[in-house]
Amino acid sequence: MSINQTRILALIAETRDSSKLRRLMENAERLGETDVYEAAFDRLVNLMPTSGLDPLDREYWRMINAFEHVLRLARGKSVPMTRTRQKVEKLGAQKALEEFAPGKPETEGFALLIEQGRPDLTSEAIILRNIGLFEADVSLAARQRLEAAGVDVSTLKAA
Repeated sequence: MSINQTRILALIAETRDSSKLRRLMENAERLGETDVYEAAFDRLVNLMPTSGLDPLDREYWRMINAFEHVLRLARGKSVPMTRTRQKVEKLGAQKALEEFAPGKPETEGFALLIEQGRPDLTSEAIILRNIGLFEADVSLAARQRLEAAGVDVSTLKAA
């Protein structure tokens, strides 16, 4: 790793500016700097207030940030997930996640995150990492959706 790349990664770790992170991601993608792109993406999806949030809520909000980012890339404009945000505020993360998995069609956000190589940021991955909180049918549906998308669930990154 070059000294310049080390400095950029250190800058990313401290940055709280989503616009700056997006610019860094665009430049990294253009230059083929995968490590820089991934670090900036991870930092971007982790930008949120953490006080008062339990681990499941933090994971849920990371997922929302990731969905909004990949939708922005796909559509070329900002796409706030207003209904999804309202759902978690009304029901809580656990209930909102339960509604994603069984019997529902695959979402655009799921497909885009899979395409980006980030199945770890899907609601299905969150369910599997917190399997003790969910009914068996919810966990099974989450596993089946990920496996149908070609994801080896044993390799999912921890939050």
